[in-house]
Amino acid sequence: MKKDAIDITTPFLTRDGKSAYAQPEAIEAMEFYKKLYNDASHPDSISWGYPETVEAFYSGVTSMLIQDPEVIATCEEYMEEGTWDVAPLPVGPEGEALFPAGFAGWAIASKSENKDAAWEVIQALSSVEGNSYFCKKNGNIPIHTEAQKDPFFSDGYYGCYVDMAEQPDKYIGYVDGGEERYASEEEVAILKDFGASSDSLTQSMLLGRSTPQELSDQFAEFYSWAKDSEWVKNRYQ
Repeated sequence: MKKDAIDITTPFLTRDGKSAYAQPEAIEAMEFYKKLYNDASHPDSISWGYPETVEAFYSGVTSMLIQDPEVIATCEEYMEEGTWDVAPLPVGPEGEALFPAGFAGWAIASKSENKDAAWEVIQALSSVEGNSYFCKKNGNIPIHTEAQKDPFFSDGYYGCYVDMAEQPDKYIGYVDGGEERYASEEEVAILKDFGASSDSLTQSMLLGRSTPQELSDQFAEFYSWAKDSEWVKNRYQ
């Protein structure tokens, strides 16, 4: 799908409010996903979550892993130096890739009784020195470009992530769940319920119990209500 057709903050919809899953490119993507599972994935991976995918990589069950930089410390712990490395994400037909960058973020709860103290903590963690220290201990990428020049981040395993972060036109930062920023409380509940069932629908397609076309139709039907929802009205007004 052409990059201008999708707003990254609401990736399930086209810019004119239609379901992205109703587009021909969605069928092609699902067919490719099924081929990737059938031809290049471990059969058990259909039910793996985050811990299982990481363990499968460092134990040698799988040869590749797409993950945030926080996994680097785990790989260093369980894998021998020289037996693994990090590479940039592959880009799609439009020359772009979604980039979950692994930066740290902070917030203060509206009902906090210690907002001033909390703000002092955020200021410390957001400084060049504080953020750099935190990221070294937690496997994140610093938010400051000056800190990213530290050899700890610019060289070795983390350098790949810094390089991608410096190419925002090619590697587009993405926060999952962005659609919920514009949805009503009721719509958020609907989205969460569908999210809980979408995994099983996708697994059925990968196992051949349904076709990519049928899965696309199911997803498109779910999001068909969106054009009249507060979610879309708030997003596109």
